[in-house]
Amino acid sequence: MPVDFNRVPPRVDVPPPPRVSMIVWTVLLVLVMTAGSGLTIMLWPTGSPTNTLWFWFWFCVAGYPFLAWAFLLFAWLGYGHVRRNQGIATNRVSDEAEQACHALASRPLAILGHAWCFAADDSENSLEGVLRGAELAKLRPSAATADTDVNARWLDIPDMHFQPGNELTEHARHHAVCTWLLERLIDRLVPQLRTLPPRTKLQIELHHQSRLKSEAVETRMRELIAERAPALKVGMVSGEHSPSLFRTDALLDNRDVNMAHLLVAIELRDAISAVLSDGVAEAGVAVLVGRPRLVSSASSSGVLLHRPAKATLDAAARTLELAARWGQSSRDRLRTVWAHGLTGDSVSAVRQAASLADETQWNALETSVGDCSGAGAWLAVALAAESVRITGDPQMVLCGEGKELIALMCRKQT
Repeated sequence: MPVDFNRVPPRVDVPPPPRVSMIVWTVLLVLVMTAGSGLTIMLWPTGSPTNTLWFWFWFCVAGYPFLAWAFLLFAWLGYGHVRRNQGIATNRVSDEAEQACHALASRPLAILGHAWCFAADDSENSLEGVLRGAELAKLRPSAATADTDVNARWLDIPDMHFQPGNELTEHARHHAVCTWLLERLIDRLVPQLRTLPPRTKLQIELHHQSRLKSEAVETRMRELIAERAPALKVGMVSGEHSPSLFRTDALLDNRDVNMAHLLVAIELRDAISAVLSDGVAEAGVAVLVGRPRLVSSASSSGVLLHRPAKATLDAAARTLELAARWGQSSRDRLRTVWAHGLTGDSVSAVRQAASLADETQWNALETSVGDCSGAGAWLAVALAAESVRITGDPQMVLCGEGKELIALMCRKQT
């Protein structure tokens, strides 16, 4: 059953314990006693004795009015305590339901493998190259127009050069780059794919932004999996655009413990048919995730992927708090943050709301790699997973999607 915090009963305001006002209740006592005495005198039957103890000092004149006042006092106190106890009980049930939801939301997926590629040069494509981020700042000659320099990144396949051209030429380049990119990504995941248990179902979610038709890319992906890991039963979900990072939420809600998910996102640009905009980049990323029970039988990276939190940028503090809580960590322990899609004022607002330590390292992919658009969020996850594998420190991934912020945690399996 998916985690749904809307099922949590809302908390209520608990009223304070009832307090007796001496002035109010003393005045009320005088009024009740006076009214009781007056009514007794007025309604006493004519001819009945009026000098008996029964009349003057007990039930009729003093007893009944006092008992009525005492009843009102205790009824008021009882009602106040009942309201208070009902509020406490309601909040207790709400807290227990919320804690149960948080406990369920804290169950992670295991990152069984990850791979990325945004450059043919392995040194530039490595985590160290990303952290340096020096290559992006270099101007390079445009592949589309002579005598024009651009501050952008595109994939140059080794031993294959494409001359500037039109849309047909660009289509040919996209076909060659996409084929090369898919092979490169899958080859890095072959050890993990081959060691998945025999009954494991592999659900591939392939998303790309290129000039190729989805059917062609999907067919090539099926061929690669069939060649490298023929024992797997493969299902395919294909689309042109990369899924949101919040897609992890649905993967975590999937209760099939024998299913692994392979998310592949590819972003290609018109590098030889148009002058690229500043800061854009081409990239491909693949992330293999599954239930932690698969870790013992698959040569995984030992990294856990936790449930994402999502809200508007105005509620960034709460979003980060939930992501850290579900990641079984705290913001005080965070030393590295990977961000994508946060630019300008949104970066400053999120950093201020995060209230992280001064030594926390913020890695904005737009600065170190470039704007990878749809593939950027999953590239940030892959880089965070690699950083966790090397350092063992928990990492937070932040992704801006319009006016919304998505945050999730990656941490080492213990």
